[in-house]
Parts: sequence; C-alpha cells; structure tokens
Amino acid sequence: MIWGGPLPSYYLQLASGVTDSTFQDALLGNLISPARGLFLFSPVLIFAIGGFILAMRASDWKGLHLTFGLIIVLHWIAVSHLQPWWGGYSFGPRIMSDVLPFICYFLAFTLQWCLSASSWQRRATAACIAGFAVVSMFIHAQGALRWAPNAWNASPVSIDSQPARLWDWNDLQFARR
Repeated sequence: MIWGGPLPSYYLQLASGVTDSTFQDALLGNLISPARGLFLFSPVLIFAIGGFILAMRASDWKGLHLTFGLIIVLHWIAVSHLQPWWGGYSFGPRIMSDVLPFICYFLAFTLQWCLSASSWQRRATAACIAGFAVVSMFIHAQGALRWAPNAWNASPVSIDSQPARLWDWNDLQFARR
C-alpha cells in the first residue's frame, strides 16, 4: 500500500480533457516527442525492439519474455492516459522510467546477438549500439549537469499551459542554452 492505496495517486489521474492532448498524442509523445520521447532521449533503447524479437525466437523463457514485453506496453498505455501525460515539469521521459529495467533486459538480447559471432552485420550493429549509447549518455548529462534544460519547462511559457511546446523540434529541451 502506497499512501493509502495500491498505486500512487499520480497513476490514478486519468485524462480529463484539461488540455488539447489526445491519447494518440500521448502514445506518440511518450516515445518520440522532442521534449519527452523515450527514444529521442535514449536512442540506444531502440535496439530493445530487436532484442524482444530475438528473445521471442529463443526456445526458453518465452513466457517471461512475453510478460516483460506486456509490462512495457501496458505501462506505456497507462502513462499515456495520465494528465498531464508529459509528467509536468521534468526532464525527458521521466514518466517511462519505471520500465527501463525491462527495456534494458531486451537490449541485452541484442548485445548478446552482436557478441555471439563475428560478422560485419553484427559488428556494425554493435558499433551503432555503442554510438547510440554515447548519444544517450550525453543527452541525459545535459539534464543532470545543466540548469537550462530544466528551466525549459517554464521558459518562455509553462509547459503545462502550452503543451504544444512538447512537439517543437526547434526548441529541444536537452539542447537549451
């Protein structure tokens, strides 16, 4: 029990039409929004999709793999119903952070595939993963080490009063100076 209920209150706030955002906006936004998108802030996690496919091809533990994949999808759907779906004043895909261990689980299958044999495709994939990992760390370092990306939420206008800013590719939160 957390604060008198089985879930924290922020999981129980369903969209109430307070903003112009739709459920489809939230689904896409939680993955690719320039201000909150999981795959924009952590592009290395894209390789977890291939890892899920590799895991499902394996003969062992399919039930576990399917359960972990289902957890990711159900969490994504649940947080996309929240209002505000972008998590208010935050940096990046904070609202998707609860499923990162499951996503990294599938990323490990892609890494294992890369290391299991030496072919140019696997070496190229490993190099892409390493490059995307460096980009991911650089992006998250901006939020951890600099104030301007966090001030992005309030400037020039509050993200909560103008959520259209979540889709502004000319004003990326992590690139704010």
